[in-house]
Amino acid sequence: DEVVRILNQERQNFPRSRAALSLLGYAYYHMQDFVAAEQVYGQLTAICPEVDEYKIYHAQALLKAGLYEEATQVCTTVE
Repeated sequence: DEVVRILNQERQNFPRSRAALSLLGYAYYHMQDFVAAEQVYGQLTAICPEVDEYKIYHAQALLKAGLYEEATQVCTTVE
């Protein structure tokens, strides 16, 4: 929980920080907060559309959150 608090604070200071967002998505995923993880990974894919790894993490979080149709849509964007 403290990691999430610190990373959210960093995200407020640097809203487009790729490092903070990536770590935050990872933390949420491993805390099994898949809705929060998919939101963060969605932001990452918007900031870095060329990084397929973020798209895959986004799709995984969507699947875990039970958002199957959205996950399928994200999968179609992976090259």
